[in-house]
Parts: sequence; structure tokens; C-alpha cells
Amino acid sequence: RRHTRCSRDWSSDVCSSDLTEEGQAGVKQKALDTFKGYLGEINEMLADNRPYLCGRQLTPADIYAICLIRWGGVAGVNPADYPRYQSYVNRINQEEPIAGTMALEKIDLNTYKG
Repeated sequence: RRHTRCSRDWSSDVCSSDLTEEGQAGVKQKALDTFKGYLGEINEMLADNRPYLCGRQLTPADIYAICLIRWGGVAGVNPADYPRYQSYVNRINQEEPIAGTMALEKIDLNTYKG
């Protein structure tokens, strides 16, 4: 019961519309820093020149990796800051069925506007 109340109080503080602009900026910055940390981890994973994130075949993790780098661009993260990751995503984005799906759905890989 106490944990529930504490969680409710925390979420009320964090999610409240009464959160100051400074508080909102702090939450956004923390989320962005955490996200960049994940991108950095993926970039480091690719240092061994593996063909795919999880080994020798395409998996959902590879598809999700495309989503992450696109979301990063929208958030103002320059993919060039993660060169191995950017190269990897550019490479797998040209493989079928990914290339066909991206073209059919008119999905632009490059969302960074910096």
C-alpha cells in the first residue's frame, strides 16, 4: 500500500501539468541523455563488424534499430555522432524486405534536421 501511494505521488509530480517549464525541460533532458546512452551502446556493439545486432541473421532487433535512429533524428540527435550505427542502419536499410517496405510506406530513414 505504501509503495502504491509513493508511486502515485511520484507519477503525479512527474506527470502533473503543474510541473514547471524548468522541471519539464529537466525530464526531457534526462530522457534524451538516456536515449543517447542507448544509441552509444548500440554503436559500441557494432565495433566488431557483426552483420546484424544479434548475430548472422536479420531479427526484429535490427528493424527496431532503424526506428531508434529515426526517433533520434526527430529528437535532434545527429546520427553522424554514432558512425558505426549509422553505417549499419544505412546498410541494412538497403536489404530486402526492408528496402521495399521503406519505399512502399514512403519512410525516410533520415529524420535529422541539423
